[in-house]
Amino acid sequence: MSVISSLFKGGRQSPAQPVITAPAAPYCMERISDTEAEISLYGDIVQRRPTDWSTGKPSEGQYIILSEFLKDLKAIEDVSKLTVRIHSAGGNAYDAITIHNRLKELPAEITVIVDGIAMSGGSLIMCAANKVKVNPASLVMIHKCWSFVWDAMNADELRKMAESNDAVDRAQAAIYHAKTGMSEADLLALMGNETYMTGREAVDKGFADELIDGEAPDIAASADRRTIYYCGQPVWATPGRPLPANIQIPMFSPATAAEINNTPDNPGNKGGTFMAKTPDELRAEYPELVAQLEREARASAVVGAGTAAPAAAQPPAAPAVPAPPAQETDPAAAERARIQAIDEIAPNILDKKLVEDAKYGHPCSAQELAFRAMKMQAAQGTAHMEGVAADFQASGIAQAQTPAAPAVDTDPDSPEAIEAQAKADVAAYQKMMEVC
Repeated sequence: MSVISSLFKGGRQSPAQPVITAPAAPYCMERISDTEAEISLYGDIVQRRPTDWSTGKPSEGQYIILSEFLKDLKAIEDVSKLTVRIHSAGGNAYDAITIHNRLKELPAEITVIVDGIAMSGGSLIMCAANKVKVNPASLVMIHKCWSFVWDAMNADELRKMAESNDAVDRAQAAIYHAKTGMSEADLLALMGNETYMTGREAVDKGFADELIDGEAPDIAASADRRTIYYCGQPVWATPGRPLPANIQIPMFSPATAAEINNTPDNPGNKGGTFMAKTPDELRAEYPELVAQLEREARASAVVGAGTAAPAAAQPPAAPAVPAPPAQETDPAAAERARIQAIDEIAPNILDKKLVEDAKYGHPCSAQELAFRAMKMQAAQGTAHMEGVAADFQASGIAQAQTPAAPAVDTDPDSPEAIEAQAKADVAAYQKMMEVC
C-alpha cells in the first residue's frame, strides 16, 4: 500500500486518486441487534477529509475517515458478532493499520465480506477478520508502501525515509502473516511485486477463507492496463506498472456495438456529407487544401534531399500494398494497438480533446483521427482567412485605386516600361498610406 497509500510525504509520481463508486453507503456503522452489528467500508482510508485545493472546500469523494470510525466504533464495541463489508482501494497505511488493530481488539467474531476490492490498506483491514469471504471476481492486492517526496532531501534524509518505509512494510507483513501463516520473506516478496489476487487466488494463498457463490462484481481493466474499473467507475490507477493479465479488459458485445453511433453531429462542411475516410475522398472534398499539402510535402522532400525540384514534378504513385490474409484477431490486442497508434500521433495534434474523443468518446482509428484533425485545421484556416478578408475590407484599403501606369508603346521588359511601372507602384503605395 502506499505510505501515502501510506504517508502524505512522498518518491515516485503520484498515482491518480482513486474514486470509489459502489452500490452502498461509503461508510456506515449500524447495530442490527443487541449482539450484532454491521459496518460498511466503501472508500479511501484517510486521517481527515481532503480539501479541494481549487475551491478550499472539503472534497466530495467517498472516504473512510479514521477519527469518525473510532468515534462510531464505541457504539458497537460490545457486540459479539460483527460483519464488515469492504470495497476499498486503500489509503493511508498508518490509518489502515490503526483500524485493523482496533477491530482485532474487539471481543466480537468478525466476518469481512469483500464486495468488490480490498487493495493496499483495504487488505490490511480485511485481515482483521476471523473469517474473510470473497466473490470470485473480488480483487485483493498487497504491495510495499510508497512515499511521495515534495522537498529537496539529502542522502541521509532519503535513507531515513527508506528505513521508515521498511518498518511500515514489516508491520504490514506481520498483519498478513497472522492471517496466512506465510513467512515474512515470502510476504515481502509478494508485496514488492505488487501482487493482485482474484477471489479464488486469495483463498488459495490464505488471505481469504471462503469463496461466495453468486453473481460476481463487474471488475475490469482499462485498455492500457493502468486503471481498474468497478461497475464502470475508476477505483485504482497504478503509478507506473501495468495491471496483471488476470484482470480482464472489457469487450463490447455485438448487441452493444450495434447500438454505438459514431456519426458526428456535424459531419463536414459540404452540406451533410460524411467525413472523408480516404485520400481520394479528402481530395474531392478539399482539393485546394490537398494540393497545398502535396506542394509542401514535395518542397520538404526536395530540401531534405538537397536537390532542386522539377517544375512539373508529381508525387510518385504509392505502391500497391497487398491486403493481409484474413486471420483471427484478438479484440483486446486490437484495442491496445488502436490506442498505441493514436498515442503515436497525438503529439502532433494540438486539440487534446479531439485525441481523447478518438480514444474513448467516439472511438476511431489513428488514420481517421488524422483526417479529423486535418479537417479541423482546414476549418480554422478558412475562418482565419475570412477574418483577414473582413479586416481588409474594414480598413478601406480596397477603395484605394492604383493609378494605371502610363501607356508605353514599347517592350514591357524595356527600361522605359519598367520605370513607368515603378512610378505607378510608388503612387499606389502613397495613396494606400493616405487611406491608412
